[in-house]
Parts: sequence; structure tokens; C-alpha cells
Amino acid sequence: MNIVPAKVRQVLADESGATIVEYGLLIVAVIAVAGIVLATLSGEVKDLFSGISEDIATTKTKIEAQGAGG
Repeated sequence: MNIVPAKVRQVLADESGATIVEYGLLIVAVIAVAGIVLATLSGEVKDLFSGISEDIATTKTKIEAQGAGG
């Protein structure tokens, strides 16, 4: 006598749900790593853009001084 119906056995044998869970875990891991990298590098990136901004401001001031003096 078969106690477990065929449909139940088919659902239990289906592994497509496991694949979805695996992809979900992979996405979570990628997001976590990206967050850690961004948190680690955020200060350095901020300093880089601050330096570039200061260089632009200094260059602008020099160009304006040359234009006024020349």
C-alpha cells in the first residue's frame, strides 16, 4: 500500500525551490561584500574627491589672478 501520494513525492523531489534559495543567498552575500567594501573605502574616496576639488579651486584662483594681473 502506497501511503505517500505521487504528487507529494513529486513536490518533495522537485529541487527548483532550492535553486531559488541558493541564488537568494548568493545575492545576499554579494550585497554584504559590496557593503563592506564601500564602508571600507568610503573615507579614501571622500579624501580623493576632496583633493581633486581643492586642486580645481586652487587652479581657478591662479587663473583668475593671472587674468586680473595680466
